[in-house]
Amino acid sequence: MKKFCAIVSGGCSLLVASAASAAFTLASIRGPYIFDAAGTEVYAGDRFDVSGIGLVTFDGKGDYTGEETFTGTDGEGTTFVCSLSLTGRYQVNPDGTGTATTDFTTTSGICPNTTVTFSGVGTRDETDIESVTTGATDAAANGGANNINALVLHTRFIKQ
Repeated sequence: MKKFCAIVSGGCSLLVASAASAAFTLASIRGPYIFDAAGTEVYAGDRFDVSGIGLVTFDGKGDYTGEETFTGTDGEGTTFVCSLSLTGRYQVNPDGTGTATTDFTTTSGICPNTTVTFSGVGTRDETDIESVTTGATDAAANGGANNINALVLHTRFIKQ
């Protein structure tokens, strides 16, 4: 019996492959996960190919923290590298739906502090989560202006 976890709008939606599955709880997602991400960001009108790697730990009670190294290259070959810390809250309903919000804070580099939303799917019992980022904002870091025009990342989380 497979159980699936989907990250939806910065949140986690758990989809169950069998009606006989046990109810989901916050504890359904807990412990450390490594992750890698790759995709495209359009920032202040400029397109960047971006990628990142990191570690996130879910506490099984609705909070998570982690670190990421994030890099990008624009169409002219200009490259940036940032170190980020991340914090978030997640909620999981008994039917497998849920939500989460992730805030990224730059610890080194030129990346703005960002809040990201994403959606995806993965197997809980196989310890993988696949996600696709569908939105981001850096409004708080730029005096109310959101310079992120688009951010699309495919991210894979693997439980350690």
